[in-house]
Amino acid sequence: MNLYSLNGRLYDSLVYLFTFGSEEPFMRSAIGKLQLKPGDCVLDWGCGTGISLRHIRHFISEGRIYAVDRSPKMAQYALGRSTPNERLDYHFIVREGVGLNLQERVNATIASYSLCVLPADLFEKAVREIWENTHSDGRLLMIETHMLPPTTRLGRLQQKLARFILGRFFDDGVSAELLPIVERYFERRSLDHDVATNARAFIGVRRGNALPSDLPAPCGAASPHPAGMSTL
Repeated sequence: MNLYSLNGRLYDSLVYLFTFGSEEPFMRSAIGKLQLKPGDCVLDWGCGTGISLRHIRHFISEGRIYAVDRSPKMAQYALGRSTPNERLDYHFIVREGVGLNLQERVNATIASYSLCVLPADLFEKAVREIWENTHSDGRLLMIETHMLPPTTRLGRLQQKLARFILGRFFDDGVSAELLPIVERYFERRSLDHDVATNARAFIGVRRGNALPSDLPAPCGAASPHPAGMSTL
């Protein structure tokens, strides 16, 4: 099934069902750790149906939000969830996120279940685009599916069921290559795992210069993990 052909309401319902409603609290907590402040300029890279926009708005009362998604249907649904006013401005862009060309640099980027669904050969280009459009002290929040190895028999059964169900709806696109690439451009500040949502949240600060690709990956960056199901 093509996720981008789904009705926004159906898409959100599926996510809520398969994460037992725990995705939004995890996302809101992760966005809170970015320490956004009024007047910030924020990029929502792969805004989907606009759930992350709702949480971004909670932390900034004024500023500008750029929302990028490749799906016109998803972007239209996200547009309906936006609440612009004279102090908070929204810019919606329907295109692949590997060609941003924003009119200004942003203070923070949220990429929630989006970078990880790109083809592996586009990881570098997409991350570099975000890096180039970010202020020198800007931050990146990347949320992606990450299934930790289960420690109990019940956990193994639950994970097997999750893979069987989610695999019918979500692209199985998480790659162990992505995090090391991200950490060459953004220095890690935290990497939190959430068992309830089978997800992890990376927060990093923009490096002045990207690390060469032939350097060893930062500590913990290339730890192997089972592939998960992710969405843009």
